[in-house]
Amino acid sequence: MDDVGAGDDVVEPKVAVAEGERREVAEPSPRKSIPERCRCKPRQRERRHVVLAALRHRHDDVEAIGEKHPCPELPGVRLVPPQEHNPGPVPVARHVRVTLVKACVVIPTLDACELVLRALRSLEIQEPRPEVIVVDNASSDGTAAAIAEAFPWVHVRRLPHNLGFGRAINAAALDPELEADVLVLVNNDTVCEPGFVAAVCAPFADPAVGMVAGVLLQERDPERIDSAGIELDRTLRSFDLLANTPVSALAGAPDPVGPCGGAAAYRLGAFRDAGGFDDAFFAYWEDVDLALRFRLAGWECRLAPGARAHHLHGATLGAMSPAARRLEAFGRSFILNRYRVAGSGP
Repeated sequence: MDDVGAGDDVVEPKVAVAEGERREVAEPSPRKSIPERCRCKPRQRERRHVVLAALRHRHDDVEAIGEKHPCPELPGVRLVPPQEHNPGPVPVARHVRVTLVKACVVIPTLDACELVLRALRSLEIQEPRPEVIVVDNASSDGTAAAIAEAFPWVHVRRLPHNLGFGRAINAAALDPELEADVLVLVNNDTVCEPGFVAAVCAPFADPAVGMVAGVLLQERDPERIDSAGIELDRTLRSFDLLANTPVSALAGAPDPVGPCGGAAAYRLGAFRDAGGFDDAFFAYWEDVDLALRFRLAGWECRLAPGARAHHLHGATLGAMSPAARRLEAFGRSFILNRYRVAGSGP
């Protein structure tokens, strides 16, 4: 990974996220964990770099990453035919001077009215308050009306069908009418601590950073971590970094490969250059795929230990539901095939 050299502009590590507050920063170029065992000791960090280097070696023809795979049909879910697929990451310029002034938080939801209202209360007290878009995957529980009544400042984008996690986010983030510098993602079953948005945006002052991982804490035991981003083994199986470890483990923790989609931030321009989340994924693993595409394009990820949100794990699909297991299996096979891990050797 590239470090900013002595000749590069020095910028403050704080990013303004509200309109009217402008702060000059440099814009760039372009790690789910086994408890305790995957604390990312030096040898594990070295192995991760070997994994990423092997990926880059296989994908010097980065355009080959864009092969399509059909998304599995789910009972009761109607899938809309995907849009034209982006063939792969687009190289981006490094160390371009820009002004980051605005963050937009996007929350996808489906039939979870009380949960999403709770999440919005935690965003309402962020300072400065960011723009928030809730993408409603055709809920039948009155979610859109409840949000309009309780939070008139929140934009609700109601979809005609349930498009899943990644496609719902793309519907908002890839809309050319959205004007923002940083795209922040939180799950509908999270409650953000005060200062979450500002903390997850701050690392973008580093021009090499394209994505930032927030910290998900276990709602039932907030002194333990649910996820501090995505970690990978040699076969690209993903783990939640620092999962089930005490919050104190955040001190000196390594940066992950990428952020967990439940508490993530991306440079919006880089997100759009990459084509957003791959629409082949209905749910799960889309954040792993996007992190790998960002990495192959040269972007780095930072952990923001102060950006914390409490997560009610498995509230949407159920942690071990048949639908969740099926989607997990599909995502795993997709990653193996796309990144040529299966049968490719070390």
